[in-house]
Amino acid sequence: MPDWNNDTFDDIDQLFVRLPKVDPPKSLKNNVLSSLSAPYISQAPAKSAAVSRKIFLQGILSPSGWQRLAIITGFVFFAGSIWLGSALDSSGFLSLLGEISGNLGSLGNSSYDYGSALLGVAPWGELAVTFISLILFMMASSISIDAHAQKPMKFDQAILRKR
Repeated sequence: MPDWNNDTFDDIDQLFVRLPKVDPPKSLKNNVLSSLSAPYISQAPAKSAAVSRKIFLQGILSPSGWQRLAIITGFVFFAGSIWLGSALDSSGFLSLLGEISGNLGSLGNSSYDYGSALLGVAPWGELAVTFISLILFMMASSISIDAHAQKPMKFDQAILRKR
């Protein structure tokens, strides 16, 4: 029971406290379900794993799925590029590259030494992540653009109908 001396209860709260409790009608669930259209109601039993996988792949391989993949891989590529730049700087790769470019005259005599030193300090994990995300981004965005180019746009259809 509410504390009527407390200021947190206003007039509306006092009215609702006095209302009697009413049980919902027994046919409420059936009435709500019958008013919904068929796509919202799942009458079938649980889907098998193969059907779920097929629906998942259709969603991924749809044009909007490729768009999502392009956006995600674009963010991964962006973050990977920053991560790669930081790793190149902290590993000493950039300072070694600067030293090599400063001594181009000695590059011909000791190119093997410079090359092995660069390969030794290169951050290969960061390079792989950034390169793979770049390839996936290019592939997903290209497929997404091609998929949208094949579908006529609604705006163009409306213009053609008016002519």
